[in-house]
Amino acid sequence: MTTANGMGIMRRRNGGTGRAAQWLAVAVLWAWAVCVWGQVRTIVESTRPVPSPDGSRMFVVDHISRIINGEPERYSGRMLVRVTDSQGTVTRQRRIEASQVRLINPPLWLDEHWAAFTYNVSKNANGVVYFNADSGEAVQVEFVAFTRRLAATDTVERELTSFDATLYAGRVLRVSNITRRGRSVFPLLLRPLPPYEINPFPLVFAEQVRAALYAYQEFLEKNKVSDLRLEEATESFNAEETHMAVLACVNDKPSLILATLQAENAADALSKVKLLELDSSLELTCLRDTPDGGEQSNGLDSSAGETSDTEPLGHFGEYRYRTQWRDSQTVLVQKEIFETEDQEPRQETLYEITLGGELRKVDVPTTAAVPQANKSVVGVEDTTVTMVAGGRTAQATETTAPAASKPTRPTVKPTAPLATQRQTERVEPRKSPRVAQTPRPKATTRIEPENVRRSSSEAKTPAKTPAKTSASKATPKPTPKR
Repeated sequence: MTTANGMGIMRRRNGGTGRAAQWLAVAVLWAWAVCVWGQVRTIVESTRPVPSPDGSRMFVVDHISRIINGEPERYSGRMLVRVTDSQGTVTRQRRIEASQVRLINPPLWLDEHWAAFTYNVSKNANGVVYFNADSGEAVQVEFVAFTRRLAATDTVERELTSFDATLYAGRVLRVSNITRRGRSVFPLLLRPLPPYEINPFPLVFAEQVRAALYAYQEFLEKNKVSDLRLEEATESFNAEETHMAVLACVNDKPSLILATLQAENAADALSKVKLLELDSSLELTCLRDTPDGGEQSNGLDSSAGETSDTEPLGHFGEYRYRTQWRDSQTVLVQKEIFETEDQEPRQETLYEITLGGELRKVDVPTTAAVPQANKSVVGVEDTTVTMVAGGRTAQATETTAPAASKPTRPTVKPTAPLATQRQTERVEPRKSPRVAQTPRPKATTRIEPENVRRSSSEAKTPAKTPAKTSASKATPKPTPKR
């Protein structure tokens, strides 16, 4: 019994151990399957390796695309630049993020230290990447430039509408700039962009952009700015185009930026920039943007739980903020209100700022609505309109004219004030000779011969006329022969 019981106990213990091992194996397989299924598959397309001028290094650009639903990602913006030695060992590499990449052109070496390549983003949009093979530092620019050939003068006109620059050194610094007359003016003040012809711009252009990015980084640190986002479509330039103004969100506070366009380089221009903080009541769009650039809400009141348009600014009944120069030394911050479709946008001046940095807040007056006289046309009679507004009475004599003529301006005759404050309107017709009106067309009558006489009873009875017979088309009956 004891042996049997002991053997039974041993059998039960072995069975429990086997089940635990099975569960452990299932868990391991499940974890392995999750890892395999969760792994992101990618496709890498590499350019042809280009040797350096001395032949000791090679430069390669990889275009990385993920596999989504069994198909490669379209126009992926992920790139990897690599520098290898003569044995193929990677010595320097850097990941580059672009808005999107359609085509990567063959890379080339600009000198023994810098390599570069260009890529196409979309129509009229391209990008250039400069890579330092010694330090691993990279400079990237993306721009949108339109080229037009003028038939009258047979010249080529270029217009730069967008310019973004990125510095890859330790941390990534990406700057979106305001452009003016073919060049970037703020935050990076650069020279006009050279013509783009597939190949990278000269190395002197890359050095200029790199120096401007480092100067902007020092400007942010000096002014203790951790976040600066420009308000779109708020920039303005004075008549001489020596200075510009733009609204921005500086450290999540509405601000005005005054910058100069006359400087030797970007560092000199940034040293003269003035940051002026405005009242927190200004609801700028950049204040509703997340730090990574995605918008949280475009509606005026996102807490209401109502669905709003994705682009509310500019619709009727809403508003936006802008800057406008009153003269070459004074800039205004205005609130532009879009009221109705029939009215022009209305501007309210909120601030006046001088180039010296003096800021003055303008009080917006609140005016009460004054009732207007009733301008409905009552025939062609002269009417006397009595208006009561603010305790004073005024009589206006207005002569209404036919639609073809232009109405005359009323003549206002002030009278004594009334006791009542209620706004009323009273229209009193005045007797005057009426203008001769066009008589109404008479009913169509039947034409009778001259020798046919009607009796008085028949004359009083109107003649019956066919529905489609008119007086002009009626044909008299032939006269009977005597």
